[in-house]
Amino acid sequence: MNVIYHARRPFLPQLACALHLGLENEAEPFLPESRAHDWQAEPLLIAGPDATGATVCCLAHGRYRGLYRRALAGMAGIFTFSLAWVDLDQAIAACSFATRGRVFLADHWPAVFGHRFRPRIIAALRSSLLTHREDCP
Repeated sequence: MNVIYHARRPFLPQLACALHLGLENEAEPFLPESRAHDWQAEPLLIAGPDATGATVCCLAHGRYRGLYRRALAGMAGIFTFSLAWVDLDQAIAACSFATRGRVFLADHWPAVFGHRFRPRIIAALRSSLLTHREDCP
């Protein structure tokens, strides 16, 4: 099983990967504050295996959500591996206006707002990650 957390911008998928791997307090390597990863050149980042052996990945797809999803679903079909997708943009869309505002600020200015709003964003992600998983077609 492979799990891909995806959103338009990298903050939410990285935070979701850190939460999935149990690195809530040590999430800094996954968060955009490090700015080490070039998301334009490499939009898919393999975060690592979880306790069950599933590979956890984050995808910052920008406006190419459908393209990446079809390509990865096709590869999964050809190479016979299973994918679970978690659409974090959709999960956050169901949250309150205040939470969506915090996510927007953390996405655009992670060095300033990412750490400050992280507890509220983590609470929003935790409540929706498991209910928003869907298998690739």
